[in-house]
Amino acid sequence: MDYRYEPISVADSSLQGMVELLKMAFPKSTKFSLDYLRWQYARNPEGTVVGFNAFYGEVLAAHYATMPIRLMVDGRVRKGLLSLNTATHPDHRGKRLFVTLADMTYTAAAENGYEFVIGVANANSTHGFLRNLGFYEIAPLDVKVGLGLGILGPVSEKRVYRKWDEAGLAWRLGNPVQSYYWNGGSLLAPMYPFCKALIGAFDGERDVARSFRPVTLYIGLGADYAKGCYVDMPSFVRRSPFNLIFRDLKGVFSKIGKEDISFNLVDFDVI
Repeated sequence: MDYRYEPISVADSSLQGMVELLKMAFPKSTKFSLDYLRWQYARNPEGTVVGFNAFYGEVLAAHYATMPIRLMVDGRVRKGLLSLNTATHPDHRGKRLFVTLADMTYTAAAENGYEFVIGVANANSTHGFLRNLGFYEIAPLDVKVGLGLGILGPVSEKRVYRKWDEAGLAWRLGNPVQSYYWNGGSLLAPMYPFCKALIGAFDGERDVARSFRPVTLYIGLGADYAKGCYVDMPSFVRRSPFNLIFRDLKGVFSKIGKEDISFNLVDFDVI
């Protein structure tokens, strides 16, 4: 088959085609809409999405997108990408389109000054990233439930953490399919009637909202569990592991280990 490859356009007419493909690839997900992709792909203050689409004739056959972010690494701000959405039309699977699009994305990214790609891969996709695309696995993210909020200390105590400013945080909290609230410096998201997710922690007091959800879900790396009562989420409840993966596009980073990094729900796109 002869495919045509194009950089992602964030025009509404292009985004709508990506919405339809993502809905086809992830029929159980309810988050994909034109409004959601406008927010995620076009309005990020760090920059518009970086990625490629594959077309077969006029059919959008495959899609891969990464989001510009900044990481603080060893005291220096580094410009990179968060691996986001990948989807392949059912009629075009088995053609290595994802690998082709990813290779094109990383080549273009390196040429435009991006230094790394970081992502959270599930059990199905981790092997492909590691074997075919030059990533290594930092660690599976912790998935725990418990009581209390004080398990997240200052991210600056770690070698590596995502760098947020007020504009970026305001954009992140503008996610059109999720609500958030603050409790002091803790950023939370309501989940089930008695459960909330601990999204992240930030310096300074914020507007405090109270919500009677005593159980807290934590997904990430960098927490101090001695400061709270947390246990591992049972494996039969978790649908898939969250594997934190990393690729150095410039050959400038020493290898990142689990103890080096703070990476929490605010830093990627699950909630």
